[in-house]
Amino acid sequence: MVADVGSGGEQRLVSHKLPEVLDYPAWSSDGRIIACTLVDSSIASPKGSNARIIAVRVRDRTEKVLSGLTWAFVKQLAWLGDGRGLVMSARDQDTGASHIWQVSYPQGVGRKVTDGLISEVGASVSRDSRQIVTVEERTFSGVWRLRSREAQDPEPVVSGSEPAAPMWTPDGRIVFEQQLNGYRNIWMIDANGSNQKQLTLAGNNYEPSISRDGRTVVYVSDRNGRPAIWRMNSDGGHPAMVVQADGTADPEISPDGKLDRFHGNRRAVANPAESGVSRRARDRVKR
Repeated sequence: MVADVGSGGEQRLVSHKLPEVLDYPAWSSDGRIIACTLVDSSIASPKGSNARIIAVRVRDRTEKVLSGLTWAFVKQLAWLGDGRGLVMSARDQDTGASHIWQVSYPQGVGRKVTDGLISEVGASVSRDSRQIVTVEERTFSGVWRLRSREAQDPEPVVSGSEPAAPMWTPDGRIVFEQQLNGYRNIWMIDANGSNQKQLTLAGNNYEPSISRDGRTVVYVSDRNGRPAIWRMNSDGGHPAMVVQADGTADPEISPDGKLDRFHGNRRAVANPAESGVSRRARDRVKR
């Protein structure tokens, strides 16, 4: 789905019928392409759900499979700044750990960036495409960063109560979500782990997305009793609801800052722990 950030007017961009499910959409830097995953929800096995990546052209809503590769699971897609590829967290069919992958565009050639027994879950690319921020799953979860073109161990940025969905800001800081006192909220921190600040306070707030100029954050919030798309300044000020749509998830601001892309359904929901909310949002609220 895409929606106007100012008026909240929404329109359907592309849809598939169950058991096919579209997830983790990511807008290219020029605003022309939205990449997302396509999975078969009827498959339930340790080898995953036969996840593929498709590219949807916004202008005419045409879509194509981006790569001939399939993965067991894919979590979070992020475009490189020059539009020549995507970075993602994925688990292949033969291993039990998720790692960072890069897939070229439009060729669709994939290569694994990280490896090993420890999983890296989620991925966001810095504006200059030189760094990737991800969550490394150990006994104690946290947000870690690593050089995208160098083989090295990830460096810890945040440790604590199940941080998730890290994203780079244009000025090199990191926005992420974390649970505190039973609620998910959105935080900001410097890349070296200093100056941590909580940006949201009321209800559950999750799945943040940052505008290209770094001034605006859109996110999902249930502070009014139902999940809705909200926006705020990057310092947490002036929060305002953009659109109320049942089951809203994964909002993202277009490169020109005018449209907010999200996906959802038409079922009424009373709170984010009930059906109709994305599985990631539901899991986070339950934790």
